[in-house]
This record gives sequence, structure tokens and C-alpha cells, in this order.
Amino acid sequence: MSQKNTLFNYFTKSPKVVNDENSLSTGSKTPQSSKLVTPKSKNKKESKTPTSGSNKSNKTLTPFSASKKHKEDEGKEFNVCDIVWSKLDGYPWWPSLVCDHPKLKKHVRGNDIHVQFFDNPPTRAWVRKKYVEKYEEGKRKLAPTKEKEKEKWRAACSEADSTLKLSVPERNKLIVNFTDEESDSEGDVQDVEEVEDGEETDKENQDTQNEGQSPPQKKRRILVLDSEDSEDEYKPKKDELEQHSDSESASSGVEEDEVSGIETVDESEEGTPVKDNKKRKRSSQNKSSKKIKTPCELEGFSSSSPRLKDETKAKLALFSPKVSSDTKQNNAGDSESWPHLKLEFLKPNKIRDAKRRTPEDPDYDPRTLYIPEDFKKNLTPALRQWWEMKSQHFDCVLFFKVGKFYELFHMDAVTGATELGIQYMKGDNAHSGFPEIAYGRFSSSLIEKGYKVARIEQTETPEMMGERCKGMLKATKFDKVVKREICQITTKGTKVYSVLDGTPSGAECNYLLALTEKTVGDSTTFGVCFVDTSIGIFHMGQFIDDRHLSRLRTLLAHHPPVQILYERKVLSEKTMQLLNTSMASVLKEALASESEFWSASKTLSTLAEGGYFSAESNGLNWPEGFKQFLSEADSLGLSAHDDYELTVRALGACTWYLKSCFLDQQLLSMGQFDLYQPRDLIGTDEPVSVSVGKPSFSHHMVLDGVTLKNLDIVEDYSGEKEGTLLQKLELCCTPFGKRLLRQWICSPLCDIDSIKFRQDAISWLLENPSLVSDVRGILSQVPDLERMLSRIHTQGNALRSKNHPDSRAVFFEDHTYSKRKILDFLQTLNGFKSAEKVALMFQEKYETLSSKLLLQCSCNKDQDEAGKFPNLGEALQFFDTAFDHEEAKETGRINPSKGVDPEYDAVKEELRTIKKELDDYLNSQKSYFGCK
Repeated sequence: MSQKNTLFNYFTKSPKVVNDENSLSTGSKTPQSSKLVTPKSKNKKESKTPTSGSNKSNKTLTPFSASKKHKEDEGKEFNVCDIVWSKLDGYPWWPSLVCDHPKLKKHVRGNDIHVQFFDNPPTRAWVRKKYVEKYEEGKRKLAPTKEKEKEKWRAACSEADSTLKLSVPERNKLIVNFTDEESDSEGDVQDVEEVEDGEETDKENQDTQNEGQSPPQKKRRILVLDSEDSEDEYKPKKDELEQHSDSESASSGVEEDEVSGIETVDESEEGTPVKDNKKRKRSSQNKSSKKIKTPCELEGFSSSSPRLKDETKAKLALFSPKVSSDTKQNNAGDSESWPHLKLEFLKPNKIRDAKRRTPEDPDYDPRTLYIPEDFKKNLTPALRQWWEMKSQHFDCVLFFKVGKFYELFHMDAVTGATELGIQYMKGDNAHSGFPEIAYGRFSSSLIEKGYKVARIEQTETPEMMGERCKGMLKATKFDKVVKREICQITTKGTKVYSVLDGTPSGAECNYLLALTEKTVGDSTTFGVCFVDTSIGIFHMGQFIDDRHLSRLRTLLAHHPPVQILYERKVLSEKTMQLLNTSMASVLKEALASESEFWSASKTLSTLAEGGYFSAESNGLNWPEGFKQFLSEADSLGLSAHDDYELTVRALGACTWYLKSCFLDQQLLSMGQFDLYQPRDLIGTDEPVSVSVGKPSFSHHMVLDGVTLKNLDIVEDYSGEKEGTLLQKLELCCTPFGKRLLRQWICSPLCDIDSIKFRQDAISWLLENPSLVSDVRGILSQVPDLERMLSRIHTQGNALRSKNHPDSRAVFFEDHTYSKRKILDFLQTLNGFKSAEKVALMFQEKYETLSSKLLLQCSCNKDQDEAGKFPNLGEALQFFDTAFDHEEAKETGRINPSKGVDPEYDAVKEELRTIKKELDDYLNSQKSYFGCK
């Protein structure tokens, strides 16, 4: 039944109907329809004869087409580089910069405006015009409620205020050129916005659509993998993937934008890679994110018709979970049917570790698994690799690289389906996977839930495998498979945030703590070593504790670990009770003495032989911060100091664990070692064993864990920060500032001179509010320099580039990772430039700067004797001219400028000379033979 035609169907005022031929010809010159239909004339038969002189046939402008024309004109008042407030559904109003879409090359698309949000890193999206408003300095929208989001929002507002003062060309430089992957993900946000306004679009389309007709569905590419042998290396296929309509195909649970024409290969009986035409399919049960809806959600909102045709239902059925003999779901009906659950060596009463010890054995190692040789003989080559790695890392979820995908098998696939919502693939065995580019997202989700994730990479190509097999006398089928190696094992305590892992979500430290104990009579001595692997500073200490373990409790409260390593059968019952109660939710691992929890001598010899601190010319060179832990009597530095023997043993446990996670080279080579002293000893001249003959006073108050919780200093009893003193005082602009403030709050000053220095600094800052505002705006753009420096050190580590498995790994997204590395480096340089700019702003106030503390922070020694700010000008100037920054960001490669690297310049000159000689010879031969 047709709808009643009313004036509300019109969005623009209809002009008078002109019937003469001349006016009709004039109107036909416009790109839109030449004639509007009034309510009375709508049902009259219209002439379809084109008017002479017009390039296009005349069309009757219906209410829908009129509104469409009106929509095309909307958004024109927003120009590129305008500063606006924009809002996505479910998110607060956010300062943004209007910019062209990288592919469409325009900023207006119908009723959508394309914007780039002020954020770190910046993101883009299409936003409906009704959610875009002009930005004016000083006028603020409602801020987010969560404290973390509020800090980001304030930083974005500060950046928008500063950008508002820039000219249009200067603003244009702020527009970031995204990679292809980032552009694809941006398209997902755009799709969401279209779906959210689907109701409004449906109302507009009702007048022109037939009853029961639904708009064209957006085609999605669907891929399916067989579980049996998708094991070997393969190359991506460039052909467009057609939509797969098999309703019984299983999905891999990956985003469409992350999958671009990938094929898997099966292995033949001889192990030779064979192409498989089956394709990986989209997931129907991905976890929903804040910006991206799952296919089920998108399909549910896409139709404007209340009635669905059979074709539509068939398409929708593709995105619903299927239960068949080939595709098994993780539910009560078939949870017992996976083949790996029927394996004898995995049954609880028959399980053994790699050395065939039962769980009842005191030395049983739950990290390993015994696998019979008879079982491995019947496996395919790739699955044999998987089981051999699982045997040595039974406590890890293996992300097993197969081509461009990370695959999960057997019990790991069940974990992926349960915890990550990844769909199983076809086949009898539990099997799932996701693209390489999504590693950071999926691994971090599992790690935050307490799992250990092992990243396994291919370390040779099929061509390299073929050459290797040719050099063997008799290659078996197990040799005819590409080599794979574990490149990294990540836990809560070993996160490093590399280019594969992504960026940290918060500023908090994640400490890995190693602890050992020695009891002599009534005296208990602890040796500790804890490190935040994303920063790389090892804090080492040894102290005598009382019978209440007060100092150990204070350590755990001030530096809360996320993972604890302790020496098996060494810790006292009282200490174990403390760890199991106060640290009940923290990951804990018991290490065997000597073999895993090394002695002091073995630790020092391993560090000396490992080349962590060796210079190319001078040999072994112990870091300055580490020398205090060595015995002065041993000139070689292979003996620990008597007061720090337990400390060095704790460092040995950290070294063994980091070595097993393939992180030892990048962290120990930084040479960052710091002495940890209990807070009640800092500022005193007392050694570790405090003398009882005279009182000693620290410069800091001692707030133990009970006090911190009772007074709601850093968190309440539920572990939340809301309403605590830290939440009230935390107005820092930088992540490293937030970490430092937490330590200050946990250990307040009780030294009068130090307190007065801080008071003087605060008083001077309150007298200069404009300077403080400008400085906060600059600091809000500074990245987490502590973590960025650690990442850059890893990327430039010569030892790691030679020996680490990652140096041999085959990455399909290597170009993307190279760009990320360069962006990290440039962001760090810009962060130091901002810090130097802040120091210069205080130096300009040098005459009136009365605070000694601010002088120390902002001046170098050349400007003031008390100055401690480093002179960064020369180093920053060098990197500004060392290479072309813009070219490096676009190409993902750094080409040194002339004069930066003499050896590089000499090689380039030699290549030019050789090329010139070849060209000259070629020209002479052309002339001789008379050819062109």
C-alpha cells in the first residue's frame, strides 16, 4: 500500500511548474532532474522524450531525489583543516580536524564528514553531519567520566587549541597518511556510522522502494580453511575472493579487512606444498569492539524492509554459527568429541612431564609434556613441529605461523574459541586462526587473562627449504617442511610492546619479581630483583626483615608485581603464606635451584659469556650501576659482593626466565641496574644490616601495604582507584610522570629541606599560570619516553639482530612493521624536542626563577651549577639532518644523508662509478654496431 503523499515528504520548496519547452530545456542543463512534481501532478503520466540541447534525459524529481540533492549540499560549510567537535555513537564529543579521505580524496560524502581525531595515535572516521559542530577555543563539551579517557580528552582539547592558532597549510601538515591496514579499519568505522543512521535512511527510502524490497546487500568476502594440512608456507593470492555460500563451512574468526585474498596449502604425502582452493571464511562470533560491529550486527540492521526474502535469509544464515560433522562448536554437546581429548598421554591419570615424572613427583614440571614417539611418527610434518614445541611449552598457547596466519591447534584452539571468540575451522581436529596483522590484539587479550602466549614464526621460505633438502643425503618427509622457531613468549610480566604487540593501554608498571630467602636463626634475609620489561631497568636489593616481613610487604605494596618467580623448596612457610594471600591473583612460578634459579657464580659467568655488556674493542665492560654488586677482591668480576649474593641469585632467576622468553638480549644489553633499598633506609648511611646501637631516620615516610589500603592512598579494598588520593592528585600529562607521582605518594617526604624545595617550586608555578598552561599543552603530546627508548634500543640492538630468531623470521607485514619502527623513532625525537622546548621556556624566566628544584630540572650545568637537564641540542640537530623524515615515513626505510655515514657514501659512489662505466661501454658498443 502506497504511503500518503504529504508536504512533509519534501525537503526543499518546490518551484512553480513550467510547461513551456524553453524553460524545460534550460532546466535540463543541470546535473539534477529538471522538474519537480507537485502532489497533484505526481500521478500524471510524464513525457520521457529528451529535450533538445540537453546532455541527459530529464528525470522527475521525487521527494526522495529532492532530499538526496539536499543531502549532497549538506556538509559544504565544513572545509578541509577546519577544527570541529565530532561524535561517534557511544563515544564522547571529541576535538577533530576535517580532512580528505585518503582514497576518495574528498571530505564530504552525502551526509557524512570525514574527520581525523586528535589522539595518540590519530584515528579517522566518517561522522554524520548532525554530530559535527564548529570548535571554539574556551568552549568545552561534556568530558568523559573515566579518568583515563578524561586525560586523553584534555590532551586532545589542548592540541586542538594550539592547532586553532595555526594557518591552514600548517594544519594540513598534521593530517597523517595512514597505512593500508589503518585505512581499511577506518572503513569499518564508516560502515558502523552508516548502520547507526539506518533508521533515518529507511524512512527516506520508503517512498521509492517497492513493498518488501530490501536495499542491495554489501558483499563480504568469506574464507574457509581446512584444518588438516594448512600447515606449510604459501604465497598470498591476488585474485578477488568470491563470496562463499556453503552453509556448512566454518569460520576463522578474523576481520574481513584484515584478510586479503590468502590461500593455504596442504602438504602431500611427501610433504611438498600443494595449493588448496578452499578459502578462509569470516567469523560470526568475533568479540564486539567499541568502533566495529560484527557481521551479525551489521546484517541485522541493513534491511529497511520488514519482510525478508529467501535470498536475504540465506545470506544472513552464512553469519550464524553452524553445527555439523565438519565444524564443531565449543558447547556441551560436542566438547568431549575432540580427538586430542582421547589421547592417552593427555589423560589426567597418565600425564607426564618431559622427563616422564608424574604430578605426584616433587620435581614434576607442569611446563612440559611427554609425547610418545609412536604418536609423532603418524603426524604430518607441520603438526609434528607443533607437538614438539608443545612438549617443551605445555603451559603456553602456541600461535603457530602458517603463511600469513597464526594458527591454533587442539587445546589451544579450544582456548581461542572460549576466550577470544574465534570460530573453529573445518575438520575433525580443533583448529582456528587469525591474520598476522591481528597478533597484537589477540595475544594481549589472552595475556591479560593470565595466559602465556608463544609466538612461533617461519624462519625459512619454501625455496630455502628446497635448497636445504637438496644438501641432505636422504631427506625424510619430516625434513620437507619449512623451519619454525619460537621467537617470543609473553606473559603479564614480560610484555615489551614491540611493533607486533602494539602500544600499552596504561601508564602502570608491570613488574616481574624474582625472590629468594635465607634464614639464619631468627634473622630472615631476602634477595630481590624486579624489572618492568617494557622499560628495562633492573631493581636489585637485599635486606634483613623482621618476623612480620614488614619490608617485604612494603616492597609488594610500593612495586606491585604481576608475576613472581621464587626458588622452589627455599621460601619459608610464612613467606609462602604471604604470597598466597596478599598476592593471590598474581602469577607465580617455582623455579628449580641451580638449573633455573641460578647461583651467584653461574649468573655472573653467564652474563660475562653472553656478550650482553661486551664492546667490540674493549671486551667485557660491566655497567656502572652493576659494579656495586660485584666483589672488589675479584678483578674479573665473577664473584658477588658478600652483602648482595642473594640479590645476584635473584638476578639469575630473572635472566633464566627472560632467556626462556627470548627477551634477555634486548633487556640486559641496556645495562640499566639500580639498587633497591627499603624505604626506611633511604637517606641513611646505614648498610643493609641496620645497627641497633643508634637510631637512624629516613628521608621518607614508610607506608606499608595495610596503611595504603586502609587510607585509600593508591587503591581501595576492591582494587579500584576511584575516590583514592592518587586519583585526586593525578593530573600528570605524561605516563612517566604518573608513575613517578605514584612512587612519591607511596613514600611521602619527611625531610624538611626537601619539602621546602617542593613548596617553593609549587609557589612559583602558581604565580605563573600562563606558563604552566603552555607547558602542560606541550607535555601532553610527549609519548612515553621510557618505553619508547626501550623499543628503539631493541630495534637497533646488533647482538639481537644476529642471534635472535626474529632476525630469521619471515614476516608478511614486514613493510608495515618497518613504518611503525620509523614512526616510533620520530615520535621519540619529537618528544625530546618538546622536553627541550619546555626547558627553554623555564630558562627564559631564569632571572625570576627562585625555585632551586625548577632550576635543577630546566637548566644544564653550563647555565647553572645546580642544573641537571641534559644538553640535547647537538644530538637532535644531528638526527634532523641525518635523513629525510617524510621519505622514511612513506617508504619505511631510512636512507642516510650524505656525510652521515662515510662508509655508506663510499659504497654509493662506487656503485655510481660502476654504473657509469657500464653505461659508457654500452654506448660505445651501440655506436660500434650502429644500433640504438
